[in-house]
Order: sequence, then structure tokens, then C-alpha cells
Amino acid sequence: MANSSTNQLTAVTQSVLDTALSHLKNCSMRCDRYRADLAELDAQRRKATCDVGNIALSAGVDILWFQWAEKRRSALNKDLARALVEEEHARAKAKRAFGRNQALSKILGQSVHRR
Repeated sequence: MANSSTNQLTAVTQSVLDTALSHLKNCSMRCDRYRADLAELDAQRRKATCDVGNIALSAGVDILWFQWAEKRRSALNKDLARALVEEEHARAKAKRAFGRNQALSKILGQSVHRR
């Protein structure tokens, strides 16, 4: 009976850890996507400012695009900030789940040596 309870407890702590790590990975990937979107927007902006011969520049369309780009950049930065906060919370939960998993492993290891 004790062995069954031990196996169940081990399975639960491992499942909690796996879930926490999966959530952390998803949060990190979301942050990476926002960073990539920001980098792409910056690259487009640099290209647009270097493209002096562009007809759109002389027609004033560039002003509208730059306004849109600034709004987009602001929204991406806000989304990235939220995602970074969520990632930090996920990291804290993953650390806690890892610690609990390791503590259980250590306790179980000590109880096996005592027998």
C-alpha cells in the first residue's frame, strides 16, 4: 500500500512539474514571437527610412505608415511586457514544482536506504 501511495505521489509531483515546464515554455515562445515581431517592424522601418527614392515617401504615405508602425510598436511592447510578467510567474511556479519534485525524490531515496 505504501508503495502505491509513493508511486501516486511521485506521479503527481512529476505531472505538476511537467505542466509547469510546459507552461513556461509556451510563455517563453510567446515572448520570442513578440521580440521577433518587434525586430521585423524595426527592420521595415529602417528599410523605409533608407528608401529615399520611394514614390510613397514623396506622396506623404510614409507618414501614415510611420504612424501605424508606432502604434503597432507600442501595442507589441505592451504585449511583450505582459508576456514577460506571465513568463516570470510561470518560471516561479516551475521552480517551486521542481523543488517539490526534488524534495520528494530525496525523501523517498532516504526512506529506501533506511529499509
